[in-house]
Amino acid sequence: MGRKRHATQDSMKHGAHNNSTFRFKGIAYLLVAAIAVVTIGAAATMAFRGESSDNTATMTPTAMGTPQKTVALPTYARSGGTKVQEAYQYAVDRQEILQWVPCYCGCGGHAGHRSNENCFVQAFNADGSIAFDNHGASCDMCVELALDAKKLASQGKSLRDIRNYVQSKYGNLGPATNTPYPPA
Repeated sequence: MGRKRHATQDSMKHGAHNNSTFRFKGIAYLLVAAIAVVTIGAAATMAFRGESSDNTATMTPTAMGTPQKTVALPTYARSGGTKVQEAYQYAVDRQEILQWVPCYCGCGGHAGHRSNENCFVQAFNADGSIAFDNHGASCDMCVELALDAKKLASQGKSLRDIRNYVQSKYGNLGPATNTPYPPA
């Protein structure tokens, strides 16, 4: 028995650690890891604060429909790919064009949309915020309509030319939204 006690005392003298020291270090490492996870989570949350739970963002459009600052698009628009993001941004930037472009995917009937603009934006609110619609993020036709309108507008085409082009290309593919004809 004396021998066992002597061996334990020798190991303590030569720097061997007991179990409580290892437990303390283990808890300290877990605490540091937990703090790191919480910090990373908080940083990620802050990075996505441009979007609120009701899909609104704030911006101030100018008279020409170009935003004075970049709008934080909703997650479903940002994750939908380049074309989807481009269509959403165009709906924000150029509402004065898309409000005259009908949509032919059937969203007038099932979602109450009045034009291709509504596939992406529900409303431009008086306080400067934008209520987005998630429909456009999952509808290829809505995205293609918006991008066709963007391309034609960039070529200098009139609202009526854009409307006529869209009607001839998409008009037989589905029911149109109840979109008024653009002024002359």
